[in-house]
Amino acid sequence: MTDPAFVPQTPPPTDTARLANPQTLAAVHAALRPHYQAIRANDQQAREHYSPKGVHQLRVAARRLRAGFRLYRRDLATTPARQLSERLRELLAALGPARDADVWMGRLRDRAVVGILSVHPEWPQVVAQEQKRRHRARAQAEAYLASPPWQELLAQLELFFEHELPSTSAVPQLLLSPRTAKKLRRQLRAVVAEKKPLRQRSADRIHDFRRECRKARYWAEYLVPVLGPTGEKLRKDLVAIADALGSMRDADLAARKLARRRCWWSERLRDRAEQQAAKAKRDFTQKWKRFRRELDEKSLRPASPA
Repeated sequence: MTDPAFVPQTPPPTDTARLANPQTLAAVHAALRPHYQAIRANDQQAREHYSPKGVHQLRVAARRLRAGFRLYRRDLATTPARQLSERLRELLAALGPARDADVWMGRLRDRAVVGILSVHPEWPQVVAQEQKRRHRARAQAEAYLASPPWQELLAQLELFFEHELPSTSAVPQLLLSPRTAKKLRRQLRAVVAEKKPLRQRSADRIHDFRRECRKARYWAEYLVPVLGPTGEKLRKDLVAIADALGSMRDADLAARKLARRRCWWSERLRDRAEQQAAKAKRDFTQKWKRFRRELDEKSLRPASPA
């Protein structure tokens, strides 16, 4: 049953009556809506023509939308944004195993990784066995996308984004209040407080740090229109850092997984994964030092209107 909190018995109110600045609410909705539309488009693609890319893009859109809900939480105080954000986390968790399986199969099919293993007579059997595991993860993802909880969440998102708001001529500057600027600076301070984040050997700790970097990146993306060149540079730097961390984590997880296999083909792939992890670590360290050195929080102010 759909949560009655999301389905009013009367036509939905505008949500603006209790807000000091309805123009800001309309501007925030406009900023968030593209990610909702991406969720709808990729959901349809993932259900009708399942593809690893569709599942990945669906998860990316959900993360970006969650980041927007958190950045503009106060501006959306009278809406169910908090509940929607928590429900979107369910989507990320449900599709995570399928995404991991897709990445793993991509590694097994990469000629640069497999090398001579592909000509071994038992290799096709190994790939077929791993493919079965991937199919199981995919079936679980497809079952979730067809489940009532996910369909209810889509209906709730539609209610949130599609009900009518007053027309507004809001300029991008409405999206940068002293509060949102402060939140971005606070998030950046938390990130750069880690002088040597890779000193922590825990894969979970590095994953948490990557998520914090990703949140800062998404917030910077929302605020690029008002931060100007400074915001765009910040966004690019955070993208590079998050990508390096992602490559390192994927290679680390593959190396750990291969270490547990202890079979005829795992050692060769493990060596390759460890080499990739070491390269990604060097790449991240270089980018990280430059980022911390060049970051100037005081420059994170709205750009002057053209």
